Amino acid sequence: MTQNQFKRINEMINDETRSFLERLREMFRRDGLTIGALITALGMIIFTIFLVVQPAPTATPPKQPDKNTFKNRVKRQLVK
Repeated sequence: MTQNQFKRINEMINDETRSFLERLREMFRRDGLTIGALITALGMIIFTIFLVVQPAPTATPPKQPDKNTFKNRVKRQLVK
């Protein structure tokens, strides 16, 4: 964002002659992408913090293979 955009946004925010809804509508109409980018960035920051704070799942050891698989049953039958 350029300095000129900051000035314009600041003037819109501090313009007491217009209602809050009009000022907000004007900001979204003119600088919608900028505000959308800020909201997206804030959402990503909050999500990242949430992932960092959330406890990590514990590693479980791999399960032993099932001894009663089809392949093993066929081997046992052939050995008999």
